[in-house]
Amino acid sequence: MLRCSKCKSAHYCNRDCQKAHWKAHKRRCKGVVAERVAKVLRETGYDDLVHAAFDGDLVAVRALVAAGADANQATNDGATPTLIAAQKGLVDVVRCLAENGAKLDKAINDGATPTYIAAQNGHVDVVRCLAENGAKLDQAANYGFTPTFIAAQNGHVDIVR
Repeated sequence: MLRCSKCKSAHYCNRDCQKAHWKAHKRRCKGVVAERVAKVLRETGYDDLVHAAFDGDLVAVRALVAAGADANQATNDGATPTLIAAQKGLVDVVRCLAENGAKLDKAINDGATPTYIAAQNGHVDVVRCLAENGAKLDQAANYGFTPTFIAAQNGHVDIVR
């Protein structure tokens, strides 16, 4: 027996039944997930996943993604929880987000990706984690600089190697 992977409240006999019922279930599913996320936000005291990632609160980040929070939620300038955690060198938060569906190459408005930001700031473990989870290491920002270039420019030789 299958369950809806998002809300876990609907049961299906097989994949075809699940696909056939999705249109009817979609609205309820979103409501169930929103309620779960809202409950975790109240319990943790955060406004959203972005702020939990910013604070490096791994317990809250895990609880929010388990409740169904969008791991790709972005701020107005395009910063995702993954990018913010990468910028701050929070490898455990980056790993958690990567394992829970975060788009690792999603760039902010200037084209900088989490890998670019981590390389710029010399966070070797974060760059390694992103690479191990499938992030592109050569994706240039809008101004043409790659993560390797910006790491070299900033003297982060461990990343260049």
